[in-house]
Amino acid sequence: MMLVVFNLMPPVFTLVDYFNLLQVQRETLLQMELAGGMTPAIHQEALDKLAEYGFDMNNIQISATPAPVDYGGDVELSMSYNYTYDKYSFSGFLITKTDELRTMSTSGKSVSFYFEK
Repeated sequence: MMLVVFNLMPPVFTLVDYFNLLQVQRETLLQMELAGGMTPAIHQEALDKLAEYGFDMNNIQISATPAPVDYGGDVELSMSYNYTYDKYSFSGFLITKTDELRTMSTSGKSVSFYFEK
């Protein structure tokens, strides 16, 4: 029974982390639409939000279209996070933990609404 409980925890934690990564990516892409691409301020805000959610900043990669992109141009954003996934199994009479290195990633593409008068 304990093995089932131990093996249910990592997928739930991973799902919450993925939801948080996706939420930051969506908010950042919306800001990029208005600014015409990734600005240093938007980049820093995205990093700050990810840090608030507990992501290790050494394992985050952000790739984005730099500003300025004229009205109607494509803006793209991708974020990936390298993490350690904990997996539990029986080994004789012991429960052993195995670490697996994994990557979660999300990306999006939209249109720039930036217009300079």
